[in-house]
Amino acid sequence: MSISENFMLGAGAVIIQPSSGKVVIVQDGLSWFLPKGRKDLGESIEQAALREAYEEVSFPLHWLHLSRSHFKP
Repeated sequence: MSISENFMLGAGAVIIQPSSGKVVIVQDGLSWFLPKGRKDLGESIEQAALREAYEEVSFPLHWLHLSRSHFKP
């Protein structure tokens, strides 16, 4: 078995509530996390992020334009 057979893409989102500027996080028991999940076959990363976020927080979302991108952790 190679690594590529087990490789799955994930997608997540940082949700900012426009009226307050607060970041929305999800609570599951004692854990807190940003909405995320696995990308479905045939779905783009962007579609997966929106779907997963909607499934976990139950309110409609839309993209904000990224003002700056980087590739460093």
